[in-house]
Amino acid sequence: MRLPSGHALPCLFLLLFLMAQGGDALGQDPPVPLPGSPRPAYPTPGGEAGLLDLNSWSFTVGGLALVHPTYEGSDSMGVMPFPLLSAQYKDRFTLDSRGASATVFNRGPFTLRAMAGFDMGRAEDDDDHLNGLGDIGMAAVLGMGAQVELGPAELRAEVRRTLGGDNGFTGELGTSVKHALTPSLMLEGDGSLTFADSNHMESYFGVDAGQSARSGLSQYTPDPGLKRLDLKIAATYSVTNNWFVRGEAGLGLLVGDAADSPIVRQTLQPSTMLGVGYRF
Repeated sequence: MRLPSGHALPCLFLLLFLMAQGGDALGQDPPVPLPGSPRPAYPTPGGEAGLLDLNSWSFTVGGLALVHPTYEGSDSMGVMPFPLLSAQYKDRFTLDSRGASATVFNRGPFTLRAMAGFDMGRAEDDDDHLNGLGDIGMAAVLGMGAQVELGPAELRAEVRRTLGGDNGFTGELGTSVKHALTPSLMLEGDGSLTFADSNHMESYFGVDAGQSARSGLSQYTPDPGLKRLDLKIAATYSVTNNWFVRGEAGLGLLVGDAADSPIVRQTLQPSTMLGVGYRF
């Protein structure tokens, strides 16, 4: 896999951060801490404010293990260790191992966020069934997301553009619910629909003439549209104010032209995750 060229992504991270700095002027509400987590102390009027105020920052370090299909549509599973690293400025800006996001507007229950990150692509040697299909390169991803909070529930809509790799658009509609079962135990449920344009669908589920000749799979050209449904449950247990354990279990279902692709061996796509972290 190859890294995206140039310096566009670091510059975008900086732009997102600067946008997040303007949150107060946009009506930013103070964040609500998770049960069991220490309440952040914000600067008082006349005190030190801005980026140098360490009380406005929170950090998380740790690690997790993710068990998931070796590629989207695979019938075999793989284990991926992953670092759990994040830095958050109030509730305006987050930078972690997946990328960056910034709140550009917040008023009452409505929030608009800008996002930047990476798409890992797909390597031909990820699975024997991909032999002859070639690689889909690693790429930068830009996106926007809107969410509305309705009590314990949240509705969201996101759109992402991949720069490189499949050069495609994907969109997601989803809802999630959180419930504090005890002061230390947070339960979450999440459901979502994922849509994709023709570039994404053809890159990940299509088989052109050359790929067909090399792989032995039938030629296939999928149409854009709904590609998968996902359900996820998660639990976060705060061992102390700093240490926590998080577990997730998810089930995806490929649908439509994605499910009919000769690349897909299994439409049900299960995954699990277990992680341990320290926040300060």
